[in-house]
Amino acid sequence: MYTLKVRSHQREELIEFTAEVQSKLKESGARDGVVVLYVQHTTAGLTVNENADPDVPRDMLHALRTLIPNTAWISTMGKRIPTRISKPVW
Repeated sequence: MYTLKVRSHQREELIEFTAEVQSKLKESGARDGVVVLYVQHTTAGLTVNENADPDVPRDMLHALRTLIPNTAWISTMGKRIPTRISKPVW
């Protein structure tokens, strides 16, 4: 198993790391199989994008910010913490 560490620098950000995955795959020497990616953090996610249109990442972030505004707060152990969820989605 290989591990990639990807650090963000903004509150919301899309980070391209295809080259790093390709490098790890080459390093593994595997000739066939499946690459499985996962995120250990609850507020992070993965998306697949062909990167043919440079406007798509900006549009995706705009859509997420529009659908889930950063206006709500939750209480955790007596502390008020900002959250991206303005109301339950279930």
